[in-house]
Amino acid sequence: MRHTRLTALVVAALAMATLGACAKSTPAGSDSSYPLSVAPTSSAAPSGPAFTHKSTIDDVLKAARSGLTKLGTYAYGTYDKDIAAAESYLTASYGARFKANADAQKATAEKLHSVSKVSGMTVAVSAIGADLESAQIVAGFSQIVTGTSVPHRRVNLVAAEAGLIEVNGKWQINALAIPPNGPAVPTTYTLATDDLSAAVAAGTRTVVTVGTLRRKHLGYDYAKWLDATTGALHDKLAKAEKATEASMKNARADLSATCKTIGVETINSSTKVTLLAYVTATGVRTSATLSEVTMEKVKGSWLAEQIKTFGR
Repeated sequence: MRHTRLTALVVAALAMATLGACAKSTPAGSDSSYPLSVAPTSSAAPSGPAFTHKSTIDDVLKAARSGLTKLGTYAYGTYDKDIAAAESYLTASYGARFKANADAQKATAEKLHSVSKVSGMTVAVSAIGADLESAQIVAGFSQIVTGTSVPHRRVNLVAAEAGLIEVNGKWQINALAIPPNGPAVPTTYTLATDDLSAAVAAGTRTVVTVGTLRRKHLGYDYAKWLDATTGALHDKLAKAEKATEASMKNARADLSATCKTIGVETINSSTKVTLLAYVTATGVRTSATLSEVTMEKVKGSWLAEQIKTFGR
């Protein structure tokens, strides 16, 4: 069997898709949502039929990445300058609220010699307004805070949703939600920080696990597929096991996957989360996809109940 047909079989077994941080920080904003008209992408995603309006998406991603980085970056010795830099990426109304909150925290930052830096920024567009003048993004990043407080160094893994609008040709943030501290966009977040972190970590492992299949370790790898899934997806994989293994024995290459970026798209309930993942898959050739992975907490473990290409 040709490897392209094998890949199609594996994709079908994965609910018609090759697979598609978390929650603690301080700023918060109001909610904002927009009608979905464009499939989202990440900064590394390819252009093509599935990623229309690429120039608009690129502009949104650039603005969101820069704005969120500035919002999470400050030093007690240059506090006012840092806050002003962050304000330039916000709309006037949201900027006013951000500055009021920042001013209230200034004395504490100076007292504790606080320094905050952002790293590992991941951003994906989850919606573009039909007018191409509004957007919604999901992002994940680490915020590293140091100072004289205890502990002296704290790393917050942050998952955030933000709304942006175009103002005089410039994309600016006009809403920000960081669960569980801030109002959610667009639904209510109910998961605790540890639960949300665990869901994202499990989702990251799952997109790699279910994208990996080695000819010399078929039974072992397929068992991991089944262990990582639940519900209808688990049943579909179980039924496809023999056909998939037969196809792999005639394949010209092993299958492997890498999770490039992942973020929280929607928290559906206290036991269910939908993640947005950008994944590269390698076999005879390399492909990339942006997909949604719905994780469900079952008996204390986060398992994938659905994996689908975004927009399908």
